[in-house]
Amino acid sequence: MPEDKNKENNFKLSAQDKLSVDSLYKWSKFVSISTITFGSITSLSIFFLAIPTAIIGIVTIVMGVKLNIASNHLRYAMQVNSKESVFIAADHLRQYFTFNGIVIIISMIFFIIIAIIVSLFAGAIIEIFNQSGFDYTISI
Repeated sequence: MPEDKNKENNFKLSAQDKLSVDSLYKWSKFVSISTITFGSITSLSIFFLAIPTAIIGIVTIVMGVKLNIASNHLRYAMQVNSKESVFIAADHLRQYFTFNGIVIIISMIFFIIIAIIVSLFAGAIIEIFNQSGFDYTISI
């Protein structure tokens, strides 16, 4: 019986499939290391900026770790032909993309709010520049 379970857990990959999984492994490993590095740098900026940068950095590090775990499972799945590792990798990729999607949505909302605030106060901003006494006209 354990032999049957082992057969169900393994599957065959064609040469093209192995190339695709290997490429996915390499790129996900590169992106995960880059994401963790940028997240660490962002987290360290708490000393210069504020707590929100540390929160963004921590979320970025978590995203990088999820992607790194997925890439490790992809490599293992390719080496051992483990079906279970492919599903674990897919679940971690799902979590990575979920985090990434949430960050993108929050960023879009933030930029829309900033654009609304700038457009509401555009007259005041222009007035501040006009009061400086500097002539902004271009003469030819």
